[in-house]
Amino acid sequence: MKQIFNFIITGVILYLASVYFSDVVQIADMKSLILATILLFIAEIIVVIVLFVMMAVSLFSGNWGGLIIIAIAICFAEILALTLVSAWLPGVTITGFWTKFLLAFALSIFRIPDKEDDN
Repeated sequence: MKQIFNFIITGVILYLASVYFSDVVQIADMKSLILATILLFIAEIIVVIVLFVMMAVSLFSGNWGGLIIIAIAICFAEILALTLVSAWLPGVTITGFWTKFLLAFALSIFRIPDKEDDN
């Protein structure tokens, strides 16, 4: 149920960004908005998996510089996911790093977090 709410929240944030900041966030139509929301969830999963695999490879190979770079990249995972969605989906364009940064910030603020188990 929480994932459905997060899906709706993501779609609303993307829609509002395209309405109020149409010069840097363009979404062609409702179909593109729904596809962008779905692809954003998929891209987030892909980015996190790739970063953790790269971290494991860097750890086992002793590449400490790579570990530091990947640890920083994990902080920017949502921005990377927004970049992938903008690149993959023809009806969606998100221009600029700071636009993606602010969108990622808004998404992290308004999404419902996973409840931690206190057992």
